[in-house]
Amino acid sequence: MPDNAKDAESNQRLLNLAAKADAREGIRQGEEDIGAGRLHDADEVFRALRARYASRDRSRPDELT
Repeated sequence: MPDNAKDAESNQRLLNLAAKADAREGIRQGEEDIGAGRLHDADEVFRALRARYASRDRSRPDELT
């Protein structure tokens, strides 16, 4: 792995730790993601999840659902 990829991975790990420790950092990261276009419409996400797991849901016995 190139050094810059390792650095980016390390930096992201530190940001994740900071987000866990500090809600403001989590909000900042979320706003940065939105600004960079790293977001998905919730309806599309749920539709994709339902489609992905639909066969699993139908294969479960009724007493478990």
